[in-house]
Amino acid sequence: MKKTLLALIITAICFTSLFVGGQQEEAIVFEQEEISSPATGDFKPITITDSNGREVIFHEQVETIITLMPSTNEVLKILNCWDKVIGRGQWTTNIVFFPNLDKVPVISGGTNTALNYEKILELNPDLFLLSKNPGIDENAIVAKLSPYMNVMVVDLGDLAILNENVRTLGKILGREDEADGFMQFNDSILNLIKNRIKNIREEEKPKIFLKCEGYTADQLCTLTNSSSQAISQAVMTGGVNLAADLPGTWVSDVDQEWLMSQNPDVIIAPFWEGLVPGVWGFDVTSTAIASEAQEVIMAMNVFKNSNAVKNNRVYLYDSKVGMSPAAAIPMLYVSKWLHPELFVDIDPQEYHQEYLNNILGIDIDLSKNGTFFYPDFE
Repeated sequence: MKKTLLALIITAICFTSLFVGGQQEEAIVFEQEEISSPATGDFKPITITDSNGREVIFHEQVETIITLMPSTNEVLKILNCWDKVIGRGQWTTNIVFFPNLDKVPVISGGTNTALNYEKILELNPDLFLLSKNPGIDENAIVAKLSPYMNVMVVDLGDLAILNENVRTLGKILGREDEADGFMQFNDSILNLIKNRIKNIREEEKPKIFLKCEGYTADQLCTLTNSSSQAISQAVMTGGVNLAADLPGTWVSDVDQEWLMSQNPDVIIAPFWEGLVPGVWGFDVTSTAIASEAQEVIMAMNVFKNSNAVKNNRVYLYDSKVGMSPAAAIPMLYVSKWLHPELFVDIDPQEYHQEYLNNILGIDIDLSKNGTFFYPDFE
């Protein structure tokens, strides 16, 4: 498909590197030749409002897509549209989900969001799809690319609007049935949790400290209730977030004296394998590394005298699952960790298995392959 601006002729590209997020960049000058194209088939233009409040109009069927983050690629896998992806960010590395990754060009690199705009314009996608992320200045990307292609921002990190965004993408891509299937699956977990914990009295709820991932394994950081992730992991699961009212959203350096005075009942530690290599993944069949990571947390001075450590209630999971469209699955694990008596008949791994097999269409057996949560249930 070609849009109204069918030919993008790059006549001058002057840059050494292009960075998003305040880093230095040199000017890029594009000259475009406007060529109108005839209407294609019976396609009716679709107008949507993206997660940044921008109106985006699709005049023709989307056939080619560039995405930046793993979460957007996973949604496209859910919608059976991964074959439309012609460019990706360097963070998408899951060859189980995306076995042909080596054939999809990388359009970003480096420690920050450094985009190769020349490559993006050369690929000329029908849609550049962004997901909201604290480390990305999506407004800067939109400003650069929107004159030349449709750019859409979606928020996949907030469970309150996840279904809405998946539905919108399903409409744009002609995959409404797949979107409906995911939404039904997602709602089945959220409703299960809601119904099981609805009668818990406030004074019965355990006090949770979310030990979120930082730049090092021992960094003491957390999320306040300004974060949708904190709401989903520590509130919607029937707990109390100890950091609920701290200033900001992501607290990078929690005061240790304050935390010790709070005496958490439960510690939830989502982190990625980059901090603890070999801990998570489909190729990890032993929980030995996860067990060692748990012991390190429990031995920290700030935690070692807490109720959480005394009662062996320190739980770990792969943060990549928590930041994916499947965030309801970690919620189910956390809910059962917090309230095992209310979920005695529920095996969260069965829902994870259903997601992989029926929603993503991936033939893999979690009972034989993969470690993403620790400890699991007996």
